[in-house]
Amino acid sequence: NSHYTNLNISLIQGNFNKDWDFRYNYSKQILEYYLNKSISLKNQDIIVWPEYAIARNIFENKSYLNEIKQVSKKLNNTYLVIGYSNDISFGHYDSAAIFKNGKLVSNYNSIEPVYFNEGTLKGKNYSVVNVKNISIGFIICYEEINRKIFENYKKRNVTLIVSLSNEEQLDNTFSKYLMGNFVILRAKEFGVSIARCTNTGETEIVSDKGILLKKIPSNKEGILSYSLKVFK
Repeated sequence: NSHYTNLNISLIQGNFNKDWDFRYNYSKQILEYYLNKSISLKNQDIIVWPEYAIARNIFENKSYLNEIKQVSKKLNNTYLVIGYSNDISFGHYDSAAIFKNGKLVSNYNSIEPVYFNEGTLKGKNYSVVNVKNISIGFIICYEEINRKIFENYKKRNVTLIVSLSNEEQLDNTFSKYLMGNFVILRAKEFGVSIARCTNTGETEIVSDKGILLKKIPSNKEGILSYSLKVFK
């Protein structure tokens, strides 16, 4: 169909089923893990790391940022999407940085962060990136259930949503699986494709018809790579 374009998408599920202190203290090693996984992926349009993949502000640590930019350059025209903690003096944003060819092209601060994370600030601006004439929007975690955010992205002609999530806190509760099903519901409701990248699962690719095309189960490490037909 001439109205669709194939996007090669890779979602990295690191499965770091550890608390915040561990992931903060070992953020350097975790960064190396995600960078090594990313550089091994060839001919991808988008590579995504989950929410809070790096539990520090990557822009305040020059060595972290330099390594990310170097890998981004090696990935050429691939968009590299990184979940991180955007720490500032009076709190932090739950954020996603989007790099291409070694340069930051966009940054998204969650507009509706999960309500029980004390000190998490609300972002103000939506982020839309154009890849192969496809408008791509970004959401983080709790925003998967927020209809208003999906409505606003539809107004911006977004046809692919990239969702970053870290459901380590939910462990193996029913809520964890419910969130994954919300993604399918929203895809069907708004006619958008969704690429959902999580830390501990479930990482998913969902069509704009609300069909689950591929996933990585919970509590498994892996990379979900898929050539997704996305409406232009």
